[in-house]
Amino acid sequence: MSLRKKVGQLMMIGFEGVKIDSDTEAFLRDCHIGGVILFARNVESLDQIRRLTTKIRCIAKEPMLIAADQEGGVVVRFLEATVFPGNMALGAIGDPKTAESVGSAIGEELSYLGINLNLAPVLDINNNPQNPGIGVRSFSDQPELVAKLGRAFIEGHQRWAWACAKHFPGKGDITLDSHLELPCVAHDKERLFKTELVPFKEAIKAKVGAVMTAHVTFPAIDPTVGLPATLSEPILTDLLKEELGFRGVVITDDLEMGAITKHFGIGEAAVRAVLAGADLILVCHTKEAQKEAYEALLGACESGRIPEKRLEDALSRIARLKESPKAYPYVKWQENYQLALDTSLRAITILKNNDLPLLKNLHQAIVFFPQIAGLVQVEDILNSETLGPYLCELGIDCTQELYPLKPEGSKIQELVDKAKDKNVIIFCSYNAHLTPEQVNLAKALASLNKPFIVVALRNPYDYNVLPEATSFLCTYSYRPLSLKALAAVLTARAEALGTTPVKVEV
Repeated sequence: MSLRKKVGQLMMIGFEGVKIDSDTEAFLRDCHIGGVILFARNVESLDQIRRLTTKIRCIAKEPMLIAADQEGGVVVRFLEATVFPGNMALGAIGDPKTAESVGSAIGEELSYLGINLNLAPVLDINNNPQNPGIGVRSFSDQPELVAKLGRAFIEGHQRWAWACAKHFPGKGDITLDSHLELPCVAHDKERLFKTELVPFKEAIKAKVGAVMTAHVTFPAIDPTVGLPATLSEPILTDLLKEELGFRGVVITDDLEMGAITKHFGIGEAAVRAVLAGADLILVCHTKEAQKEAYEALLGACESGRIPEKRLEDALSRIARLKESPKAYPYVKWQENYQLALDTSLRAITILKNNDLPLLKNLHQAIVFFPQIAGLVQVEDILNSETLGPYLCELGIDCTQELYPLKPEGSKIQELVDKAKDKNVIIFCSYNAHLTPEQVNLAKALASLNKPFIVVALRNPYDYNVLPEATSFLCTYSYRPLSLKALAAVLTARAEALGTTPVKVEV
C-alpha cells in the first residue's frame, strides 16, 4: 500500500447532495479515502441511499466505512427508516432488553441501507441540566443506567453494523456547545472514573467497534491549557487505549466544529489528533478542509512527524473494522414500527396529573406547539407533524397554534387571546428551561386560570421552570410516534409508565 493510500485510509469525509459529484469521486478514488459519512443532505429516499452506498463502494473498489448518526430522537438522518424516540426515552423505560431490541432494529435497517458504522450511542451522562447539546441524547444522569442501557444497545446493534460510543471521555457536564466553543470538564480523575468513564468502560467490555472523541478539555487528565481530548495523547492513548484497553477505532468528532477551528487549523488538528491516538479523522463538510487535512497528514507521514508505528497501528484498527462485514438483512419494517411505537408509549412520563384524561365532547382544547428547530448543528433533519391532528383523530375538540421558540411580547399576547375561550390549554415546551421567552409565554397562558397541561417534548427539566402546570408530561421526543403515543395517553387510550431518568424537582 502506497503512503498516499495509507494516509487516505485515515480519513472519513462528508459531501453535499444526493449524488457523488465529480470532485468528491476523484478525491475518494485518487486519495483512497477510508470512509464516508452521510447526512440528511444526502438523502432523497431509502432506495436512493442503497444506490448511493453501492456507488461509493464501486468508486473505492475496496471495503469502505460508511457511517451516519442514526441515534434516534432528535438526531436521525433517515426519516423514512424507523425513527425511535431516542436515548432518554429508553432511559425512562429503564429496560436493557428494550435498549438491545432498539439497537438491533436500528443496526438492521442501517445494514440494509449499506451503512456499516452508526455514530451512536451517546454515552455522555447528562448530569448538567444546562448542557446545550446533549440533553435527551443521553440515557440518564445516572452512570450505571447509562452504562447498562448503552451496553445493551451496542450488543443489539452490532449484530448488524458497528456502533460508536461517544463522546469520550464524556461531555455531559458542560454548558458550552462544542460545535461553537471549546468547553471544559474540570472534575478530578477520581470523579471521572466514578462517573463519566463508567459507560465507556462497559462499552469496551461489549467490544464496541469505535469510540468518538470529545472536543472538550479535561485538565485532570491532560493539564495542557486549551487542548481538547481529540488532540490529547494522555486521553486517547494513555487512558483509552492503554489503561482502558480499547482495541477498536478511535474516531474524532468533526474537525470543522468551532471547538477546533477557533483554536487550531484543520490540517494541524488532523495531525495532532493522529499523534494523540485518533485512528480516523472526521471532516464532514467542506472540500477545502478535507484536502487541507489530507495534505497535512501526508506531509506529517512523509517527514516522520507521524511515526510509521502510529500510522500502522491506526491502519490495522481500521482494517479490522472493515474485515467484519455484516449481512444485509431482510428488514422487519412492520415489527420495527411497532417496536418504535411501543417504545415511544412506554417512555411517556407523567410528573403531575390533575386534568387527565381528555374526554370527547367535554373538552374544548387548544394546543400550543413549538416551531421545531434544531438546537445544535448535529440536528439536521426535522419533521413537521404536530400534536393537534392526533388529538382530533381521537375525537377531541381541538385547535392548534404554532409558536416561535422565542416568542416576544406582542406575539405572546396574540397567543393568549386565542386561548381565552377554550376550556383546556395544552402547552408543548421545547427546552423552556433554557429559553426564558417560552417560560414567559407559558406563564401568561397559565394566568388564564384554566386547566394547563404542559408536555416537555425535549428535556424534562422544563418541569422546574413551569410550576404553574396543573398537569405535566414528558415525551423526550417530538417525533411522530411520540406524538401519537402522547395523544393516546392524554385520552386514556394508553397508560403512561415511564419514569424520568434525570433528576427534576418532583
